[in-house]
Amino acid sequence: MSLVEAAIDAFFSAQTEIIVFAIAICFHSLVFGKYGFAVPAKGSKLTKDLSREGSRSGRDASPRQSLQPAYCAHHTFVRAVSSFLRAEHRQQEVNLEISKQLELSAAGTEIEALEALLSALGKPTNAEVLAAVRGVLQQQGLQPSMRLYELILRGYLALRLLDDFSKLFAEVEARDVVPPNIKVLALRAAIQASDCEAAIACVPGLASTLKSSSVATPSIAYANLVQQLVRLAADNGALPRLLQELRSCELLNPWVLEAVIVECSQRGDVEHLEQSVELAQAQGTELTLTARSALICAARTGGDALNSFQDAVGQGPPDAVLVLALAEAAER
Repeated sequence: MSLVEAAIDAFFSAQTEIIVFAIAICFHSLVFGKYGFAVPAKGSKLTKDLSREGSRSGRDASPRQSLQPAYCAHHTFVRAVSSFLRAEHRQQEVNLEISKQLELSAAGTEIEALEALLSALGKPTNAEVLAAVRGVLQQQGLQPSMRLYELILRGYLALRLLDDFSKLFAEVEARDVVPPNIKVLALRAAIQASDCEAAIACVPGLASTLKSSSVATPSIAYANLVQQLVRLAADNGALPRLLQELRSCELLNPWVLEAVIVECSQRGDVEHLEQSVELAQAQGTELTLTARSALICAARTGGDALNSFQDAVGQGPPDAVLVLALAEAAER
């Protein structure tokens, strides 16, 4: 039997199954089409039961429910303010509404209520809400928690309100020891503002946080943050200073060096590329596969590329990435 005949036979044999399947679909639509899964109404018993279940704490709460204990405790406040914010209002009106709803909360829980509000609103929190929260804190003489500080700072960063971010961060620094998560936000703000000096000044404060990611593969967030820092330093001719700061903080681990070497390779910055390699050799840091590949691609001549390839192979088996990098260098 030819290939064409086999295909025709397969088509006609499948026709019967297709027809049966189509009849089944039509039958299901006629018989069950008028039935559907009802969505519980906003005030239905099921919704109330779920809300009551979410408010439980301790052993009875599931891990998912216990992720937002503050929201469960202040859902009335959050729901009232969120409903009010669905329409456009002037700044003064937002301030008054949040202040009014906050008065209905139990005494001593105002900070938790504001934390729950900003957590529920998420990143799209608008500037009016952040200003209103700050205004209420000042009017009522409330001292923000570090968690509330973080939520407001995240809001400023998302909205690119860098002046407001700087003022509030200075307040946090004056008050207490700044936790690592807020220090990371400060570095992000400095990078967003293209303030190279401020960004490099953040490195010592993040040493312990970045060191914790030095043994294993870092998170994508930390890797991206370091890449942005290296790119900012390269744009401002400050790579030597950044390398010195990283070295003094003992942060020239394999993945940080990878970010530096890849950036230098892409820019054709041979001077700082060689400096980075020398630093790695001086402290006995083994380069990653990506860094070794970048060294091959950055070679000026075919001979240099071959030497870099041989050095890379000396640290491990010849991976396909290295072979491709060598081929790319040979084409130039």
